[in-house]
Amino acid sequence: MALPDKSRRSSAPEYDKEVFLNTIDQPLKKSTPIKRWIALLAALLILLAAFTLLDFRLSKSSSTVNSEVASSRQGDALPFGSFNPAATGLYVEGGGSLARMVQNHLTGLLQNQSPVGRVTAINAPVDRMDIPVLYVEIKPVQHFYTPFYTRSEYELEVSYASNGDISFRTQAVTHFQSSNGEPALQYKAHFSLTDTTYGLISYPAYQKSLADLLEVQIRDNHQKQMADWQSSP
Repeated sequence: MALPDKSRRSSAPEYDKEVFLNTIDQPLKKSTPIKRWIALLAALLILLAAFTLLDFRLSKSSSTVNSEVASSRQGDALPFGSFNPAATGLYVEGGGSLARMVQNHLTGLLQNQSPVGRVTAINAPVDRMDIPVLYVEIKPVQHFYTPFYTRSEYELEVSYASNGDISFRTQAVTHFQSSNGEPALQYKAHFSLTDTTYGLISYPAYQKSLADLLEVQIRDNHQKQMADWQSSP
């Protein structure tokens, strides 16, 4: 009886172990740089979102403010503290989101303070109202922002009329309107503001710092004008 020929028996192909491992490893090595780029891009997007949305700062600012004020006091002098209107209209325009922020913060600063009373937001510019009017116009001159260095310049026009006649607000040369003998204060203030900030600061934090700077100038000037009017002989 003939024995089976082992040489004819089929056998599984033999693999080179090193070649096999290299074949598997090559796609992994190719995908590693892609994953790194994806991780880097994700980190940059998170960082960009943080500087855009969050309110944080680790910086130092240097600001200069120059101002000019023209005013008109008409009628009999008022005893100090005697002018206490129930409400004052407030309108802020220009500067986009900065204007909205200034209006909201300024409302909080002046609300129910003498001699302002309740602050009433005005939705559109008007020439006359039945209550005192405080009109603010923000004019951006230069606005440069990076997370590490910022520089801004703004022109600020502030007009006020205790008798509600604010029609002089658009005049290049101020001509105040007569109050027909009634006690009245009208003024127009011009501010030139320059701010330079160094350090780490997010965009919302920078906008807030600008709004704080502008609204303090408006409030302090308004309080001074009202005090001078009521204490003047």
